[in-house]
Amino acid sequence: QLSELPDDNFAGQNPPQTQARDLLYFARHPRDLSCLHPPPKVKPIAEPVVGVHTPGHLVDFVNARCGTYRNPDGTLNSLGVKRGKLLNNLFDVPDTSSGNGDGEAESDSKVPECERIAVPDARSFFDNYLSISKPVIVENALANWTAVKKWTNQFFYQHFGARQVHVKLSPDGEFEGCESESKWAGHNKRNMPPHVRRQIQFPDLVVVRPATTDVPFSAFMDHITSRDRPNKSHRRIAHGGNASAYLEYTSIPNYMPELEDDITPMPFLPSGVHREHLNLWLSDGNTLGKLHFDPFDNILAQIDGVKEVTLFSPHHNEQLYEGYIPEAILDFSSGAGKFSRHRLLESTALVMSPVDIRKPDYIRFPLFRRARPMKCRLTPGDVLFMPAFWWHEVQSRPSPKAKRNLAVNFWYTPFLTKKFPCVSCKLDVNQAMRHLMDENL
Repeated sequence: QLSELPDDNFAGQNPPQTQARDLLYFARHPRDLSCLHPPPKVKPIAEPVVGVHTPGHLVDFVNARCGTYRNPDGTLNSLGVKRGKLLNNLFDVPDTSSGNGDGEAESDSKVPECERIAVPDARSFFDNYLSISKPVIVENALANWTAVKKWTNQFFYQHFGARQVHVKLSPDGEFEGCESESKWAGHNKRNMPPHVRRQIQFPDLVVVRPATTDVPFSAFMDHITSRDRPNKSHRRIAHGGNASAYLEYTSIPNYMPELEDDITPMPFLPSGVHREHLNLWLSDGNTLGKLHFDPFDNILAQIDGVKEVTLFSPHHNEQLYEGYIPEAILDFSSGAGKFSRHRLLESTALVMSPVDIRKPDYIRFPLFRRARPMKCRLTPGDVLFMPAFWWHEVQSRPSPKAKRNLAVNFWYTPFLTKKFPCVSCKLDVNQAMRHLMDENL
């Protein structure tokens, strides 16, 4: 909001350093959807509009602060026209069903697959994939990566064996699925405030966060390489148990910055993108990451093993029941090799789906009948562009020789974004990235 206010409108408080009748801007404070408690009252803060107050200057100021796309005469500016065309052309999974959409989930033979392409140039990638939120697999994209041949198991032992790493542990390879809170000790003593419970559609469910432990890298490697060779005299993180160990979301800059020398960003990315995170993913290749979305544009580079990714678009979030789900975290006894369920958390997951897509409960989640999946199969050398907010479940498979699954992913500030969790909120151009619509890529 812009206001023309003289200084006497600030009686009882210090006015901004402006002259009488200068223009002041009061920022809007949207609700923080990550918090279920009533928002605190925010005192308006005035920002003077600096400079010559011509119509063009004022419109540019409003466009920058308010996310609008207007000319001084009120018509859409050139970026606004481009934005409209992009938002009207967003990709969605094609409907391959036959009938009225009330049947069971699609059989694998009918599920569409990700498009596969050769390495594109930046202009083609932006126009045909990034700007319209379309997943795509880029083949042979890692041909120049030293990591492909260099990152053997022996290399990790030799160069990082003594380094401490943060390992996630879960039973039978399933990570971060949902289950009934009745399986957890103390569930009947959980005291959820009424105003919080009203905002949670399925308060009887919890997202099961994996147990964690810090171990030397060599101990982690011993664990994952001995799962298929139990007679080997390797150390294991757990003895006699069924614990699956995973280096997931492992920050390369924080834990193993030397590895950055062996990888390079994709040449087809526009120069104006901003990297948020760079992660390593390493396991025995028998892991299942349950259905969720990430608020980043994702470049997933497969180095060893296979990943089978099931995708759902962000245009039908009601079918995946986007919302708040209470969280719980597993505990693990390495000596006994057993997991326990004691820690029910007060926090909620914001990006997980309660639907088990492998065994869907259509009675409880009837809208999932209409969900349209897409399959993407990544083999070594493939790179998957997964746009922000696309739902995905990832089944990893081990490589035949090294018996592991190894990948790297880059998370970038999304070009298209939305509020979350919010079933009805639609994708829109991220104000921080709108410059990509006006750049020579």
